[in-house]
Amino acid sequence: MISFTYRLELIAQETLQTSDIQLIVGSWQGSLSYLDYTSNKLTHIQAHIDVQQLGRSNTFVLKNTFPKEPNVAWSDTLKISKDGKMLNNEIVKSRNALQNGDVEWVTTSSGKDGNDQKPANFRFTYILGKNKFIKRKEVQFEGEKSWLQRHEYNYQQRAKILTTKQMKQDVDIVKATWESVHPGLYRYNSKAQIESYFQEMYELIKTPMEQRQFFILLSQLNIKIRCGHTFVSYYNNKKMIKNNLYSSVYLPFLFRVIDNKFVITHNLSENSTIQVGDEIVSINGFKIKTIIDSLLTVSKSDGENGLNKQLDNIAIYPKSLNINSHSLFDIFFPLFFKKDINEPSYTFEILSGKKKIQITCQGLSKETRLNLFTEKYGKIPKNEESWYLKPINKQTVVFRLGDFMTYNWKFDFNKYLDSVFVHINQAGYQNLIVDIRQNEGGADDARDAVLSYLTTRPIEGVVTKRLYRYTSIPDSLLSYLDTWDESFKKAKTDYILNQEGFYEHKNQKSVAKIIASNPNHFKGKIYLITDVTNSSATFTMADIFKRNKLGTIVGEKTGGSQQGINGGEIFFLYLPNSEMEMDVPLIYQAPITQRKDEGITPDFEVKTTKNNISNLKDAQIEFITKKLIK
Repeated sequence: MISFTYRLELIAQETLQTSDIQLIVGSWQGSLSYLDYTSNKLTHIQAHIDVQQLGRSNTFVLKNTFPKEPNVAWSDTLKISKDGKMLNNEIVKSRNALQNGDVEWVTTSSGKDGNDQKPANFRFTYILGKNKFIKRKEVQFEGEKSWLQRHEYNYQQRAKILTTKQMKQDVDIVKATWESVHPGLYRYNSKAQIESYFQEMYELIKTPMEQRQFFILLSQLNIKIRCGHTFVSYYNNKKMIKNNLYSSVYLPFLFRVIDNKFVITHNLSENSTIQVGDEIVSINGFKIKTIIDSLLTVSKSDGENGLNKQLDNIAIYPKSLNINSHSLFDIFFPLFFKKDINEPSYTFEILSGKKKIQITCQGLSKETRLNLFTEKYGKIPKNEESWYLKPINKQTVVFRLGDFMTYNWKFDFNKYLDSVFVHINQAGYQNLIVDIRQNEGGADDARDAVLSYLTTRPIEGVVTKRLYRYTSIPDSLLSYLDTWDESFKKAKTDYILNQEGFYEHKNQKSVAKIIASNPNHFKGKIYLITDVTNSSATFTMADIFKRNKLGTIVGEKTGGSQQGINGGEIFFLYLPNSEMEMDVPLIYQAPITQRKDEGITPDFEVKTTKNNISNLKDAQIEFITKKLIK
């Protein structure tokens, strides 16, 4: 005779997937309902759970706590077998993908239960999703046909409450780290001002608050340094933070911020009446001015004159649609303006021509938005694909450089550049337009390699000094700091303190790096198109290009600051209680002589207008081809 449990094992065919549990990684608030066998009554208590994946394994740790019973806590482990047919010691009965994107599992096992520990079969139902986590246990005692619900964990609110003590410890770590290593801490603020910012933070965190509110406060604190490389990272935060704080519902429009207006550049919504160039007047009842004012408080830039860069950060460009990319709007609009960050719909007031339209649109998942864009507009170039040639006519060609972040590229950009310029020269082009718009920066060697093909003679590269605020890292901070090169943490034995209070290498000379002309350099006229996004390696590229008079710059004033930017080396500061990660730059790339606190001004300032977007016109390309090229 086959036992009940063994029969279930024979028919189990469904397999579980690690990605299912990844949906619930994060922190949750909810309730536990359980059957008290003594009173035979159903009891309800508040419950909290943290779900974390162990590395990239198929094992997850669930930490259970109960707000009204602080002395009660335990951890569970969920481990999927390699073949996906077992969850811990439970046999997989079924796996169903639900229409709303949730996943339902049913598993079974056997054991003993009840006050008298009678033999029983157990049935577990798991419902896992971005907005829901339910775990239900049912019991069937030996000899019985009916099932009793033993308990149910029901979590439908993503939230983690941080105590005052936890937040203060994290803020203390930020303060100690900045004071120890941040080279730009006192460039635009006095010590008294920095101290006042932290005192304000300590006042704001005197009562417990949700993790998301603390995320906003930390982001706003970072912006006060006025450093374009200092922020609570959108990229390096762990999945727990991303699932808790990043919405899974994305705006169905892409837009640019022009004259403090949201001008639609791409319509991915189900409403086909909305046209490119239409203006978003309000979202979910909030006027665009209100939205801009809030988002500016978390938008980074360099120096005192970075407003245009901050506004540009709010836009949603195609490159931010890629799965591993993030835009400021996608992250912070839901945190500021949606009670439930995963609320599926948006309401809009849109100005189309002279007519205002009220519409409601469904938000999109990140994958759906990217797929819709690709179907409608084509693939978004990324990594090495963002470097490409686009001929305009037999005399003029555009060389697009969309990114300098070369660390994970699949080709040698030096060899690629050589092939590009051999082709350009053999084709007989007389005019070369180098387009670095929406390229924030990346690798300095990629920048210099490109410049070597844009000059007929050796030129001065970056003219700055590399200055540090530290020679050694306090031991108390080391455990919170991560980076891609452990040498950044080593003591700097050959550095001396200068009059400005920075450490510089004792053999550092105020001599610019010389960029040699490549034998296959371009010999015709060169035009460089810039915009306010250029704020790191592309800011310095525009600076080198202009100082050495390599050609004509057209477009917008760049981001960055001629007074010097921070970067080159970065610490990833991990805060243990809030579990957030913050980028902290280590090098002040200081100018040799006093320079203006502003970006690089083009020779011809040409801005994109709302009419340009409506008419699908590239204002900068048209200006060059119609006004400058004869």
